[in-house]
Amino acid sequence: MKRRHLIFDCDGTLVDSEGPIIKGLHELLLEEKGLELPYEELVKCMGYPGLATIRHYGLENEKEAMAKWNEKIAFYSKDSGFFKGVEELLGILLAKGVTMGVITSRNRFEYQYTADLLHFDDYFTCSVTCDETRRHKPDSEPMLYYLHKAKAKLNDVIYIGDTMADCNCARNAGVPFILAGWGSHDDLGLENVAKSPLDILEIIGLN
Repeated sequence: MKRRHLIFDCDGTLVDSEGPIIKGLHELLLEEKGLELPYEELVKCMGYPGLATIRHYGLENEKEAMAKWNEKIAFYSKDSGFFKGVEELLGILLAKGVTMGVITSRNRFEYQYTADLLHFDDYFTCSVTCDETRRHKPDSEPMLYYLHKAKAKLNDVIYIGDTMADCNCARNAGVPFILAGWGSHDDLGLENVAKSPLDILEIIGLN
């Protein structure tokens, strides 16, 4: 499966951010609704836009709730960064001339905070955030918009993510998918599963 344009999801794929996101959501729901939900329930929000999660739990004043959640995420994200092996993978891909980009369920403000912190511009030439499309993962629109924005060819790209929403976003656009097994909770019954970031090289024939 040789591809020269790799597109990555952000949370749970590039960045080990699940903990800060879920801790922040747990605190927010406890403060705003008196809800104390288990981690296993809250983690289901991963892969979807934050506003969709706010609406799912019926929080009033969505903009204020979203701002509070972002503050909590930022507080808990002080020590978060790339998953082990991801930065090495990105460096190898860059040296081999592979084009790279990001499709994320974060909005632009949320994404840019992490992008600046981890110097995403050193690696990625294009990114699509949830506020750039009307429909979101698992719909194909984010992927189709990325292809348009990056002027990428369908037969050049592959998407790497950690959730079924990521997988279906790719599949619905006719794009192959690799599961980031290092960030996913299970293999989701998929064929192409990378247990570690460097396994990506073998799957796409660049090892």
